[in-house]
Amino acid sequence: EKLRIPGVRFDRPGLVAMGNHGADTNTCTVMIMLNAAEHLDGHNQVVGRVVSGMHVLRAIELFPTDRQERSFAEKNVQTWWGGKPKVDVVIEGCGELARGSPELEACLAAPADGDFYPTHPIDFSCTYEREVLFDAQERLREIGNAHLKDKNYEAALEKYTKARAYLEPLLRSQHQEEFADEDVRT
Repeated sequence: EKLRIPGVRFDRPGLVAMGNHGADTNTCTVMIMLNAAEHLDGHNQVVGRVVSGMHVLRAIELFPTDRQERSFAEKNVQTWWGGKPKVDVVIEGCGELARGSPELEACLAAPADGDFYPTHPIDFSCTYEREVLFDAQERLREIGNAHLKDKNYEAALEKYTKARAYLEPLLRSQHQEEFADEDVRT
């Protein structure tokens, strides 16, 4: 009945959790967090984390569901929330990566160019902390510059595009602060 470990928090995306459906139900739900979910602290239990493939989960997140309303996972960015996806989502060939396995080591190893940043900025800083995201985009641009000097234009463009993605939440919040009291209908 109780799956709680003190001190474990739902403070970031990519956590794998388990929750009980209730007393005497003998059923549970496995969840993968796509955002921080502090409201689950003390009610469900974190049992693991996604070490590779978070970009796949972000793509699945965008699938429409049978729910009519949409939510704002990110401020002013509508996504489908809850409900059953309108298309089948089949996950195959996945499982637990054993401690010390070559697959796990490959997931955890630092990339040769130093880009350990996730594809989506929300997976790096779910609260969109300005300094954290700004530092990350700056480092990504530096990595892109190194690729450019090596005439690896495709890799450089990839890093610059990723750096831009890390700036977008900051630009959005800056825009909202600057034009907070403007009537959007004008």
